[in-house]
Amino acid sequence: MVDLRLLNHSYEFSLTEKDVTYLGKGDVNSVYLGKTAQGQYVIKKINGTQQSRDFNKPIPILIQSINFSEMIAQQLLSTEHVCVAIFQGDNCVIENEGQLLITYPYVQGVVREDEQISIAMVTEIATFLKTVHQTQFHYDESFAAFKKKAFYDVGRTIIDHSIWSHIQKFVPAQLFKKLHAVSSHMIAHRKAFHDAFSAPTHDVICHNDLKPKKVLWRDQHDFTVMDWEASGLMDITVDYLDTFFGWNTDYHNHHCSMNKERALAFIKAYPIPGEISAANIKILIIKCYYWLAFCLSKVIKNPFTWRQYSQHIRTSSDFIDYLIQTDIQQELKNLEKN
Repeated sequence: MVDLRLLNHSYEFSLTEKDVTYLGKGDVNSVYLGKTAQGQYVIKKINGTQQSRDFNKPIPILIQSINFSEMIAQQLLSTEHVCVAIFQGDNCVIENEGQLLITYPYVQGVVREDEQISIAMVTEIATFLKTVHQTQFHYDESFAAFKKKAFYDVGRTIIDHSIWSHIQKFVPAQLFKKLHAVSSHMIAHRKAFHDAFSAPTHDVICHNDLKPKKVLWRDQHDFTVMDWEASGLMDITVDYLDTFFGWNTDYHNHHCSMNKERALAFIKAYPIPGEISAANIKILIIKCYYWLAFCLSKVIKNPFTWRQYSQHIRTSSDFIDYLIQTDIQQELKNLEKN
């Protein structure tokens, strides 16, 4: 349960235990719905102590990062497509004994994935992505640079991680074919992945993880983008590709394929903003390896979490393998011609 005394004092709520419903939990957070006289709110409780250990960042930096991200989202309120945490001055995080509380207005909607995603939806997302990329944000430039450097540092750690060689040695290939394939690919292409971090970039502020699971839909044109935690500086083409494949890839029976109709609609609404380089593709793929490495490390530390992370590991391996096997530059050139 959340600390109701603290919430009521901070937001002038009058919540009692019967007003709060538990909605579910993630890796280091739990989510609650609070019904107040002022309206309904989603309360996110983060285990800051655990997250601090997982990301090797002190709690004050975690809080600064959350405030940075929510302030980015706040500047897009005029689009009517974002959900922003409730601020008190320039802070939206309540900290209490290692627990972080963030409160959001309740937003109705459902997540749509794979065949549930329509052409109208990807057109809306591409248009929104273009708006984000072209917005002149006001932000803490030094912290944005710090956040991007932290991402690159984590990326380099993932490239050199011993987990890939351990998979080759100890995980049966016949049972985890794609996991073996992507670990082998990382080992064989380590230098190219490292070199990608030194390539020139055209950085813009972006959501940085604009995937279907981060968007709530009420109809094909009415949507809200949630969870701006990853927002910050990223190469515009990398963020475009990350969003493009997130919305235009269908997944069935451990097989990924591009939905050409949706892909064409996406490109029509927002043409590729720059030349696609080999480095862009490598950074895109490293972002995918990050989630895979995170899930694998959780299972290694605690094998009892296998059931929780096994599906994530399989789908992530399948998606990385799909990107590796696809000639992304040629595929998108062909789409542009149409």
